[in-house]
Amino acid sequence: MNGSIITIYKFQLNSSASEKGFLLSSDSLQNYFSASDGFLYRSLSKNDDGTWYDISYWRDEPALGKIDEKFAQSTDCQHFVSFIDMAGLSVERSGVLAMGACAETKAA
Repeated sequence: MNGSIITIYKFQLNSSASEKGFLLSSDSLQNYFSASDGFLYRSLSKNDDGTWYDISYWRDEPALGKIDEKFAQSTDCQHFVSFIDMAGLSVERSGVLAMGACAETKAA
């Protein structure tokens, strides 16, 4: 793939997970990604049925590959993953065809 890459993670939290704890771990993951070369943007959302979407944008495939290599060694990343029901996790990657500017906001 050439150009920017989007990753979409679709999942539910495991039955013992605290949503508050998960959101705190998401903040740590955001900080980890933000310090990574090639990271562009990330959003986290939740549907009424409890399905979560974690969507991130990366400059290119090599930048995403570097974060993939380091992900398992990061305690912040592993803490985030510990909240997820891995049996229902789906992951998609796609090349970005068009992208506008995004102003960062934090939901109330």
